[in-house]
Amino acid sequence: AALSGVGQTGNSFCGLFGTTVPLTTGQLTTDVAADHEAFVERWSESLAAAVDAGAVLPADAEVLEGVVRSSSVLR
Repeated sequence: AALSGVGQTGNSFCGLFGTTVPLTTGQLTTDVAADHEAFVERWSESLAAAVDAGAVLPADAEVLEGVVRSSSVLR
């Protein structure tokens, strides 16, 4: 999804949350990966980089890896 820190209107607490716009299947297959296995491969590479950078704990990465493998993205 495309995430933004802006986009909410009003003066209340909701203004802090921004917006999220999901990617379409067309955007995923054009910009991210051709199929589920390619998506999982790119996800895993990014996840490994996040672990190496210290942004994701290895134990959490194991859970995230399982989630992406069982996801329905591009299936």
